[in-house]
Amino acid sequence: MCIAVWYFLSRMGIYVGLQIKRIRDKRHMSQERFGKRVGLSGKTISSYENNKSTPPLHVLEKISEAYNVTIFDIPVNQKKDINNRIDEITNALIELQSILETGLSL
Repeated sequence: MCIAVWYFLSRMGIYVGLQIKRIRDKRHMSQERFGKRVGLSGKTISSYENNKSTPPLHVLEKISEAYNVTIFDIPVNQKKDINNRIDEITNALIELQSILETGLSL
């Protein structure tokens, strides 16, 4: 997974957990039943909902497909801010990579 995507998901972890819970509650499903449909245990769903762990991108895609939902319903103005931040992180990583490749010269 790209570092920028990982960073974004880790920052959005609380939001993701709440979204998963909302999707599950709307369907009146137990964590076990909800998880089974996407190949996960109820304990795993619980850990996502309680922000003890952040689901990998492929899990979010499975949930989106299985339940025909969008996990990230982000307002347009926030999308621009997020994209700007991802660009900043990407540029910083490129600069760091360049430094590592050429070596530090003080």
